Amino acid sequence: MQIIIKIFIFIFLSIITFPYVNMELKLVEDMKSQEWRTLASKPEFKLDEFYDYLSKYNNYFNDNYGIRNILYSINARIKYLYFHKSPLPNKVILGRNNWLFLSPDMDVTISDRIDYLDDKFYKILEDSLVSKTVQFKNLGIKYLVILTPEKSYTYGELLPDNFNGVRTKARFDTLIQRLKSNPNLHIISLNEALLEAKKKDTIGLQYDTHWNGIGAFAAYKHMMLELKKVYPNVPLRNANDYEKKCVVYKWGDLANQIGIAEFISAKECKFNYIGKGAIEDTTLLSVKSTLSYSYTNKANEDMLDVLFLHDSYGASFLPWMINDFHSLHSLRMENFSFNPASFTQAGPKVIIHQMVPRHTPMFGLLSNGH
Repeated sequence: MQIIIKIFIFIFLSIITFPYVNMELKLVEDMKSQEWRTLASKPEFKLDEFYDYLSKYNNYFNDNYGIRNILYSINARIKYLYFHKSPLPNKVILGRNNWLFLSPDMDVTISDRIDYLDDKFYKILEDSLVSKTVQFKNLGIKYLVILTPEKSYTYGELLPDNFNGVRTKARFDTLIQRLKSNPNLHIISLNEALLEAKKKDTIGLQYDTHWNGIGAFAAYKHMMLELKKVYPNVPLRNANDYEKKCVVYKWGDLANQIGIAEFISAKECKFNYIGKGAIEDTTLLSVKSTLSYSYTNKANEDMLDVLFLHDSYGASFLPWMINDFHSLHSLRMENFSFNPASFTQAGPKVIIHQMVPRHTPMFGLLSNGH
């Protein structure tokens, strides 16, 4: 009996200590993490920062223990495939037809923690945009804003049952209407253009936060149409100037974040400009991992010089923009706090600023627990 008890104790202690031992000695090789984030690294021990060290080490242990990634992958697979639940509901939520969406902690348009139409919150956004507009105007620069709707707006009907997609759409439409009513702002609304394109084809990515190539193309065409109202020399291409190519992909930032990218797949389509004098810059292939990009198209000397401030949604515009403008300077940024005077060196006449709501001052309120 004592032998059985000792064996049981040995097995129990082995199971308990294995995660730590294997983390340090790598007795069993773990799989590569599939998550869309950087895992915590091992902190340096400092006696005068002992309590901070314990906290950091706890984060390190939670991200690196034993065969964590194997266990995480198994857990993600079981929850997603068999229980139809998100492994990380505080980051990603699972909607109808297995469509993934950002959680309310990340998507301000579906969050109930703040009402961004409430005057005290709305004014923060409006005043910030007006301040930037005035500062750019004093520098001789036209500032246009594209507040891009989240996936929860264009595919609200696929949100989980506990979310009201109709309410989400109505709130965001109202937000855009209120901003457009301010005579000091120039807002380019994509709402109607995206919903119209959605009637003909899928415009979003099932496992990703972003629009697909079809959605991006609809947004870009509408942006150019709005620009032409102010600048008549802006070109409007026809359908024959573009070539559509579709591929099957096994990725998605939401799928990566919850560890299921290895066993999902979907179709993605892109449009390549092939019109007269079409140019292609191969360095654009790495634009998603860089902060800035510049290109001058000498064949377009009579066209606009543009500075394009954008987040990951706007990155898909760049191959088209280098064909439709004289000079393009783009800066990928996901922070609304910037000094307008810092952008004068590029010499733009026009600044187009594309962003989703979570990259506006409103998201700062959500992040701070309001």
